[in-house]
Amino acid sequence: MPGEPVVEAVGLSVRIGEFPVLTDIDLTIRKGEKIVLIGPSGSGKTSLLRVCAGLLSDRNGHFGLFGSTPATPAQWSKARRRMAMIFQNFNLYSMRTALDNITFAARHLRLGSESELNERGRELLGLVGCDGLADKYPFEMSGGQQQRVAIARALIGDPELLLLDEPTASLDPETIAGILDLLTQVAEGRFSGRPMTVLCATHEMGFARRIADRVFFMEKGFVVAAGTSQQMFGGGVSDRFLEFVGAMAHQRP
Repeated sequence: MPGEPVVEAVGLSVRIGEFPVLTDIDLTIRKGEKIVLIGPSGSGKTSLLRVCAGLLSDRNGHFGLFGSTPATPAQWSKARRRMAMIFQNFNLYSMRTALDNITFAARHLRLGSESELNERGRELLGLVGCDGLADKYPFEMSGGQQQRVAIARALIGDPELLLLDEPTASLDPETIAGILDLLTQVAEGRFSGRPMTVLCATHEMGFARRIADRVFFMEKGFVVAAGTSQQMFGGGVSDRFLEFVGAMAHQRP
């Protein structure tokens, strides 16, 4: 059963300039839960992830992480040590090798000695299916390989909360299934020994059904429907959600 709250939002609203990007969001994510955000582009999914990562601080309402309310840079720095984010565009350092990309932030945060981190980095490269790529640079890797390296980078700090922002959006269609299988293993705790707490924005409906404990459907900055994966995809909660899911299915080749 899910444990204590990891993320708590009550009446959370965010504006960028005069434009509201999130309005009156209520959300609690408990330890071990996997929450999936679904909705059209511009619905606020990425903005909610950015709030969780401390990248959008101009907000109203209550927002808590790991049982506290981070406000100062020092408090956010402490909270970020307990989370990791996987982006849609990989965001690897172009002039660093795969292994160096994985260990760079961990070295800066002093999460282990250089030899310990290099050993763990190589282990993670093997686990994510990238044996032999430790000394390769991003320009020498495919998009799928770069995203696997990004996943390994996210895992080296043993995060308690994993934020996923459309992690397959920039990938070739032939690569997507393998990355989704890998992320499913990550969410289930194969690499950490414990179920991961996950907040994920995705347009991959099969993946969402597979990992989600609960689904939040967002539109124009609002959560317009929410329920368990079975409730949402089984119908009866939101006709608009089912309409959106159907539209996404028709877009697939």
